[in-house]
Amino acid sequence: MPKAAIFDLDGTLLDSVDIHALAWHEAMVKFGHYVSFEQARSQIGKGGDKLVPMFLTPDEQRDHGKDVNRRWTGTPDRRPKGTPLIGES
Repeated sequence: MPKAAIFDLDGTLLDSVDIHALAWHEAMVKFGHYVSFEQARSQIGKGGDKLVPMFLTPDEQRDHGKDVNRRWTGTPDRRPKGTPLIGES
């Protein structure tokens, strides 16, 4: 049984902003919405329930908002690795 566990809390150990921005960018593009990496990055820190409405109309959200969210959560194996914020020389 493990004696300890380490977890990241809101980017404390791993800078994941660019990872999330890239995933949102790719998810939006997959569904025909051009959202640049920079646009997606400017919204990181919001949950998907707040981020998606920034880029999709209410009709688009009803039509495929949940699919965009699923696409975002389903791509971690294709995302680049984050940058550690501690333990680097």
